[in-house]
Amino acid sequence: VCFTRFLFSNVAGESSDTPAPPGIRPRGRRHGVKTEPPVGAGPRRGAADQAFPLFVSCPTLPSVQACPLRERCALLLLLPHPWVVCGVGPILEGGIRMKKAARLAAAGNQPSASIGTAEPYRAARYRVTLVCETEGTGTAEPIRDSFTAVQLFRPCFEGLDREHFLVCGLDAKHRVIGINVVSVGTLTLSIVHPREVFKPLIVMNAAAWLASHNHPSGDATPSQEDRLLTKRLREAGDLLGISLLDHVILGEARHYSFADEGWPGA
Repeated sequence: VCFTRFLFSNVAGESSDTPAPPGIRPRGRRHGVKTEPPVGAGPRRGAADQAFPLFVSCPTLPSVQACPLRERCALLLLLPHPWVVCGVGPILEGGIRMKKAARLAAAGNQPSASIGTAEPYRAARYRVTLVCETEGTGTAEPIRDSFTAVQLFRPCFEGLDREHFLVCGLDAKHRVIGINVVSVGTLTLSIVHPREVFKPLIVMNAAAWLASHNHPSGDATPSQEDRLLTKRLREAGDLLGISLLDHVILGEARHYSFADEGWPGA
């Protein structure tokens, strides 16, 4: 209130004509006569008059004409906010910041409709089963020699013009569980890897197994690659606990048995 009275008391730089309250001496007048400033003191200047040159001389602010009313308005711009003066401003500002932070935290905790809730990664589960494709014509008797093995494999190679590699899984009593085609090659070779050989044997829970492949040329004599492959498969079977009982090569009218020949090279 005092500052407002000071601001609008004298727009032209003069004192107000309103009589002062009892007990308070009027400012700038003495018994109705205007007082003069002391010699050499220069004209008296108020707080606004002293602050305005500083405001006008600031290079970052626009130029302002020297008007008494503008001088006092410029002083208003320089003064802090009344809330800051009385100490309420920081309290209110802190409360607003706390409410804003609380709203942001509450919004962050709520699940968004556009973004689904994240689910933990789960590996896919597979079930391996043994499927019987065709009815077999094999015997229910246990495999005891290479002649029985030849009778079992011969029907599987009839009419084939390329090499095929087959395996036969046997149970603990050497009875036939099933036959699986591991590889189909070309006229002169067939690519065989122990990984594909033992995959069906493990699935069918074989305790022992037989291997057989054909030679479309009709000659059942084993090659050097046949001997190395037989040795590798026999070692892998011993490691897995699935013993290789025999590897039979079928020709046009004859066959070759590695077990009967004493496992040469294997």
